[in-house]
Amino acid sequence: MSPNCVKQSLILFHFLRKQGHPANIHFGISKNDAGDLHGHAWVSLAGKPFAEPEDPRSNFKETYVFPENFAKNISSEEILTS
Repeated sequence: MSPNCVKQSLILFHFLRKQGHPANIHFGISKNDAGDLHGHAWVSLAGKPFAEPEDPRSNFKETYVFPENFAKNISSEEILTS
């Protein structure tokens, strides 16, 4: 995934919301076989990832979504044990 995903997602989220679109910004984490953690941020519209080459939900477990009422935000304990 892109090393600029947080910056890109924040900018996309800002402009979509400014135009009145009900966008959400998501932050997720994954762990590879060696136990290394990797993060990713993406934007969704109508519950689906927007402007992503592939669905990040298949590789990353969501840890936080803004606005919060969209999805369950999980604790760091849940991340490390999954």
